[in-house]
Amino acid sequence: MSKHAGTAVRQQTLNYLAGLQYWSVITAYGLAASEGIKLTEQHLEMLEWLRHDFDRYGVSGLPTFPARLDRTFAKQGGYILFHRLFPRDPEQALRIAGLVPQEMTLRASVKMH
Repeated sequence: MSKHAGTAVRQQTLNYLAGLQYWSVITAYGLAASEGIKLTEQHLEMLEWLRHDFDRYGVSGLPTFPARLDRTFAKQGGYILFHRLFPRDPEQALRIAGLVPQEMTLRASVKMH
């Protein structure tokens, strides 16, 4: 099995990508479709922001994640926008953003509003 094929199997099994480097906007569309979400520009903006935020703060930034999200997206509704775009749970957005659970999980680390 090729490295790429193994990644696809792991992604399907865990519903997460095997690593951050495998993510692209095209991948996001596929992951979103598997979650029942049709991506819009707002979704893509939020996903790019999530990836940038994780790249900048990593797991250590989780306690202050809600405040940064509210501040960055204040005019659009902050966490309310986040929940409207990704209604199932915070991990839904993380899966679509290609952020794997070993590297980042909100539910276990942060109490969301």
